[in-house]
Amino acid sequence: MKMFIGVAIIIASLYGGIYLFSFLGVLDIPEGQFSASATKAVESVSENETRESVFQKPVHIELEGEIFGVLQSGNGYAIKNLDKKAQYPQFMAFWPGDKMEWIEGNVRIKGLMEGIGCAYQNTIFGGKCVPLITITNLETIKE
Repeated sequence: MKMFIGVAIIIASLYGGIYLFSFLGVLDIPEGQFSASATKAVESVSENETRESVFQKPVHIELEGEIFGVLQSGNGYAIKNLDKKAQYPQFMAFWPGDKMEWIEGNVRIKGLMEGIGCAYQNTIFGGKCVPLITITNLETIKE
């Protein structure tokens, strides 16, 4: 019992110290942020952005975009839509299974839009949830 109380006091002291240092500005701890792997559904940032969701029926898509980031060691990509009038200016696309392929530049993607994902919203997508696409075909576009 004494050990439990001792551990509780140490934890409370550490938490209190972190809170105090943060309050005084010694530590810079951002408020309201969570890791990129969090699955917390978030409120939309614009009309086109929605909460994290999985579609009941995937939507077949074909679009062109520019890869600006690689996700999960080559298994997926962060892509900026080349169509400036598109409903979703950015999206993430993943290969099914364990396939990994390092690709750069502009691409044409065919696939299934499975839903809206928020996993990388605070690291790559500037606070926004984006469409989640499973790639069925990907080809590079020569500039």
